[in-house]
Amino acid sequence: MIQMCDKGEGTLLHSLSTHVEPSNILDNIERLLLDFDDVFQEPTTLPPKIVAHDHRIPLVQGTNPINKRPYRYAKQHKDIIDGLIQQYLHSGIIQNNYSSYFNPVVLVGKKYGGWRLCIEYRDLNN
Repeated sequence: MIQMCDKGEGTLLHSLSTHVEPSNILDNIERLLLDFDDVFQEPTTLPPKIVAHDHRIPLVQGTNPINKRPYRYAKQHKDIIDGLIQQYLHSGIIQNNYSSYFNPVVLVGKKYGGWRLCIEYRDLNN
């Protein structure tokens, strides 16, 4: 990067080199990965479930549980939602819930195809 500045009578010229030898960086990264190989491993399972802690959220006095009806979807979207839910249940990402709270799901198209299943939690913020 070269920068020129006017300073009164003369001109200052400054040069800054940002070049770093890539081989040194790669060697350092490789050494770190080898030193801490127990940390940098591809996960093969979901994180373990913690059953010793029961998560509770304190509620404001006098409030009722949010229980919204599910949104209506075309049959093809409903089939996609059902398929995603079954896939998530089977893989352990989600589990059955018997809470008095219910928030509808929203099916969102991904940028490069496919679908993302989201939950609408806007009413919880009111």
